[in-house]
Amino acid sequence: MDKKLLEMTQNQIQMEYFSGYLYLSMADWLERQDLPGAANWMYIQYQEEVLHAQGFIKFLQRLGQPIALRQIDQPQREFESLEEVFQMALDHEKEVSESIRNMAKRANEADEFEMREFLNWYIMEQVEEEENAEENLANVQLIGNNPAGLYSLDKSWAARSFEAEDIPYIEG
Repeated sequence: MDKKLLEMTQNQIQMEYFSGYLYLSMADWLERQDLPGAANWMYIQYQEEVLHAQGFIKFLQRLGQPIALRQIDQPQREFESLEEVFQMALDHEKEVSESIRNMAKRANEADEFEMREFLNWYIMEQVEEEENAEENLANVQLIGNNPAGLYSLDKSWAARSFEAEDIPYIEG
């Protein structure tokens, strides 16, 4: 495998695990703000990010490539507002999207067809991730400080459940 692409993939694994830590930290803060539905939404994001990291790991293993698990930085633990939490989530998803697109560009340049095909699922997954983050932020901004609106929105977030998606080209 192209050395630069392998390095980028190792970095992506680290980024996916950091994403999980970030969402777990957000979930904790939301719990402390008595927003269990929002905390549930973030906890499910945490589970998805761990699954995404595992997908990259399993794909590299299929290609016979080594895995280098790197240190994960501590995410932010305190936030000023619900809006800040969801703005940060959106900004972070945009960073993840850019990282994956850069990997796809490199895969194209290096004629790494297998990796390029594998990344297609992640590219489309990021479209969904950004869309969800934008919707959450817009909803938070729409309700402002309206307690009834916040209560209703929190209940809708509480209804979300985790269903592990099958990432193409990996087993299990």
